[in-house]
Amino acid sequence: MLPQIEWFGRIIPTYGLLAAAAAAAALCWIFFRSPALGLSRENSVYIAAFGGVGALLGAKALYLLLALPELWRDLPLLRTAPQAFWARYVTGGMVFYGGLLGALLGMRWAAGQYRVRLRDYCSVLIPAVALAHGIARIGCFCAGCCYGVENARFGIAFSVSPVAPNGIKLLPVQLIEAAAEGLIFLALVWFTAKPARRPYTLCTYLLLYAPVRFCLEFWRGDVARGIWLGLSTSQWISGVVMAGALFWAAGRLRQAKQQPQNEKTEKS
Repeated sequence: MLPQIEWFGRIIPTYGLLAAAAAAAALCWIFFRSPALGLSRENSVYIAAFGGVGALLGAKALYLLLALPELWRDLPLLRTAPQAFWARYVTGGMVFYGGLLGALLGMRWAAGQYRVRLRDYCSVLIPAVALAHGIARIGCFCAGCCYGVENARFGIAFSVSPVAPNGIKLLPVQLIEAAAEGLIFLALVWFTAKPARRPYTLCTYLLLYAPVRFCLEFWRGDVARGIWLGLSTSQWISGVVMAGALFWAAGRLRQAKQQPQNEKTEKS
């Protein structure tokens, strides 16, 4: 819709601008929210920074893994059209679930370096993930990537997108996901208000986001998503994530129920 803007004579990609805005918003949230949750502001920011690096690496790594057959086929472009190869496989292409895994690994490593438990910091870091992802999806809409299916009634037609089909009304699935992430962010803010619920922040986020992503994938119109047995790669991952989160939550609930019983047994 608006892939780039001109600022003082310079052309700036809108997606990159909104990605930077997403990172800035997440860091501001972490900076101001950490003290209210009894967390070290310095540790939170440093852990988030390593999570951001992990997110970039993970999102790119999963994209390249899924695009491996096409990448192999396009290797001759390195000699004939290096700019095209660079635009497709280096500057373009990210997969959210790869970024989420990379972010968690990066944050886990950083938490170990600072000798703190990542679980304690998830109450401020995970809502920041939802906030940043929602803003980044608006960037996707501006660039035209991750576009939706053709829909004459509710669609929006792109005119200058370098990615999405131009002149065809497409469902703005990017904006729908951005709105969903905004609601998830607000839900997590409410959820983490009580200390007893904070250890479950990551699990709650996964249980909220994975079903949304699974459903929205049916409305995606872009083809670079991988389709296995009628479901996209992200749908398969969403299914695994939901199952894992439910299994973990059920285990924690069983432990919580058994603990009072064990205490009664010990007292008796």
